[in-house]
Amino acid sequence: MDAHLLSLIDTAIRREEEAYAFYRRLRERVADAASRETIDWIAEEEKKHKAFLEEYGIREYSKEAVIRALYRAAGRVTFFTTSEKEVRAWSTAGANTGPEACGSPSPSSTASPSTSRSPRCRRR
Repeated sequence: MDAHLLSLIDTAIRREEEAYAFYRRLRERVADAASRETIDWIAEEEKKHKAFLEEYGIREYSKEAVIRALYRAAGRVTFFTTSEKEVRAWSTAGANTGPEACGSPSPSSTASPSTSRSPRCRRR
């Protein structure tokens, strides 16, 4: 998850906290029991929204961070190939070149490419 999305989630969490505090203050100013009950319900919804956003941010960020750490620890990198019809990801040892990861033969190889056009690769 990128830093911008995490920043937006943090902003949303703060706003849910502010909304909860607003409804709690409002509840204290209302005398009608039915209205107070409704305001309590709305305040609890704000708490649920906050909990969801916190869980979403942690779960998504953690999953991505774990995957990246595992790739680094294993010395792996991912290369992408593109064509008019598809995009593919190729995982390989970090020392390999992009064309080798894409399935193109290395310069020292005598094998011919499987296609007449070599794939375009971009390292991530």
